[in-house]
Amino acid sequence: MKNKKVVKIIIIVAIVAVVIALVIFGFFWIKNAPKRLVKNFISEMEGGDINKIEKMFDFKGWYAWDECDYDADSFKETYDDATDEDVEERLQEYFASSDDVDTLKERYLKDTMYGDDNVEYTVSKNPTIKKLGKNLYSVKTQIKIDDDGYDFKETWCFIIYKNKIIYATDED
Repeated sequence: MKNKKVVKIIIIVAIVAVVIALVIFGFFWIKNAPKRLVKNFISEMEGGDINKIEKMFDFKGWYAWDECDYDADSFKETYDDATDEDVEERLQEYFASSDDVDTLKERYLKDTMYGDDNVEYTVSKNPTIKKLGKNLYSVKTQIKIDDDGYDFKETWCFIIYKNKIIYATDED
């Protein structure tokens, strides 16, 4: 009888320990999601697959972030009010072009990348993550760029909303 109680207590303690470990793991997994997104985005930039890059980028967020003058407090309302037509008009203004929206989106993303297939990117091990608002983060990281033998470093800032990049710029 005593052995059964000991076994039950051990099982309960083990279950509680596993649950606590899963909660801690989940917390760090969610907390580091913006950092993983930036690393994946940079990795795809290196690979040059524009379709994969576009899946990580939110053009409605890009429009709203620009429209609210990079103000985190008014971003959500601007985002909710934004339409596909707003995005298309902004892209056409940005490039002074009346090309179709898909062509302009691809052009914008290609402008973000340097060089050609010979470019390699290395992201800093410790990017700085700052929460700007609900589901809105800033990730600053140093990126080493090797453009076919020409090496340089830049500090980039990525703004992320709902696990999609909405803005990326170098700050150097």
